Amino acid sequence: MTAFLKKIGLADSFQIELPMDKSDFVKTLIQNVDEPGEALSTTSKAYKGTVKNDGFELTRKRKFDRKTTSPLIKGALQQVGGRLIVEVTLDAFIKRLIPYYAVLTAICLFAFGLLLFTIHPGNVRMIVLIFMAIQVVFMFAGPYVRTIRSVRETKYDLERDLHFMMKDKFTSGNE
Repeated sequence: MTAFLKKIGLADSFQIELPMDKSDFVKTLIQNVDEPGEALSTTSKAYKGTVKNDGFELTRKRKFDRKTTSPLIKGALQQVGGRLIVEVTLDAFIKRLIPYYAVLTAICLFAFGLLLFTIHPGNVRMIVLIFMAIQVVFMFAGPYVRTIRSVRETKYDLERDLHFMMKDKFTSGNE
């Protein structure tokens, strides 16, 4: 299923290499992430979730100006020499949209069937059919397009946020 979600743009995975120790990364990430149960938090932390020594599971906190939900961010940590490799997986498949699409499909099939099998003048039927088809396309495509956009934005924001969170901890040769 993950391969299918990646193909349609609802999932993504990538690697981030950081010149630091795993323990420093975990400590810094814990300081910058709220607990998952905090619904209304007054802190300025951008993410909420759990951080463990071998990985993390985060979501971006909701804001009033953000119109879409954030994908689930899962990360696995691996120390290779002096570099930390973070394997990140984004999953934006929203299970609560399944009933929305099921009900929308049933309503559309009923409306199209009703329109096609009732007696109307030919021109009126075609005009109504065209407007209904346009409306259905927007109702199906709207949540899908917003979800794909949230995956791209979350990937960009996560890479940027991790870099800025960890920039003071880098163990490159600048000491």
